[in-house]
Amino acid sequence: MTSVEPGVVDANILVYSVNVDDPYHVPSHTLLDAARRSGVSLYVPSQILCEFYSVVTNPRRAAVVSAPEEAVKQLSGLSCCLACTSRHPDASSHRFNGIAAAAACQRRGRV
Repeated sequence: MTSVEPGVVDANILVYSVNVDDPYHVPSHTLLDAARRSGVSLYVPSQILCEFYSVVTNPRRAAVVSAPEEAVKQLSGLSCCLACTSRHPDASSHRFNGIAAAAACQRRGRV
């Protein structure tokens, strides 16, 4: 069993975790699954969620491209082990409010 401690997750980990053909899929998925099973929170800044969305919906940046709606679903599926953080240190952390950030990126056409 993989041991996991609280930490910050980069967009690459999220991208690898949703692409089963990526060579880094297994370790990324294992990390996220271990966090989910152990109840340990992995934190992700909202701008990383936008980066994830931007990468997986752009054919120039992703080997396997997701439709915008699918990218939002993927983020929703990751919410069980991720806690979204604000850039503002005085703001409280809310469980995955960053899905709204990804949806905002979609509306602005930032893909």
